[in-house]
Amino acid sequence: MKAGKGSQTAAAVCMAVLGLAAAYGATPLYNGMKNAGKGTAVDISGKNAEAYQVDSVWQQPGGGYLVHASSEGFQSTIQVEVLFDGTGDQIQKVSVLSQGDTEGIGSKITEEGFAAGFAGVKAPVQVGDMDAASPVSAVVTGGMVPAGPEGSATLPEWDASDKSAEAAAAKALYDSQMLDSSLEGRPLTMAIADLSAEEQAVVHMTQAGLIEGPAALSAAAETTVTAVTPSPVDGVTGATISSKGAATAVNNAYYFIKEELGQ
Repeated sequence: MKAGKGSQTAAAVCMAVLGLAAAYGATPLYNGMKNAGKGTAVDISGKNAEAYQVDSVWQQPGGGYLVHASSEGFQSTIQVEVLFDGTGDQIQKVSVLSQGDTEGIGSKITEEGFAAGFAGVKAPVQVGDMDAASPVSAVVTGGMVPAGPEGSATLPEWDASDKSAEAAAAKALYDSQMLDSSLEGRPLTMAIADLSAEEQAVVHMTQAGLIEGPAALSAAAETTVTAVTPSPVDGVTGATISSKGAATAVNNAYYFIKEELGQ
């Protein structure tokens, strides 16, 4: 017995609805399968992920992190996947997940040769003269290393976000190796200009021998930050901007886990 046209139409509609329902319901399942093996997803909803252009983070069984981060290339957004070791400092693997730069030139950052240059390298990285600083704090340094007797008071940390003329001049002199500390390989010290007016007065009077300053101020020249030298990575020939974009995305991932996740 043949079914009427009405029945066939109804059956077709039902099949279409069921197909859409199946596809919709399969999306979470597909995403779960796609992300299987990446590790345990880290909740970054309360973090400043957007500023770092970080999309997702997974904690690895061994304690490292797998991070998806982005940055701007020549004419597109470049997304990378970066695998860090348990310290969060050393890069184990980098993959360029997506990009839309010039075909045959910038697109070469997706090739294995470029990505292989990051394996085993300590973050942050640098291609050419690119800025390897954090996109949020602008820091290219590590944590504080207080000097003096254990438990003694210390001055406030060097504020890398300080844009005052005095702080900028001090850093410029250090970077250009015009300070003895830079020439001798010693880290950048606390700038007196970054202290309060009262603290500056105590320092100057102590240096003049007029008073015996407190331990915190007398140790000013010994309170330092550990400088981090970016690791050089070769870019793709003829695709400098694309190469720098990918490297910046890698650094975004690095600074996110350091500054936001406290690794």
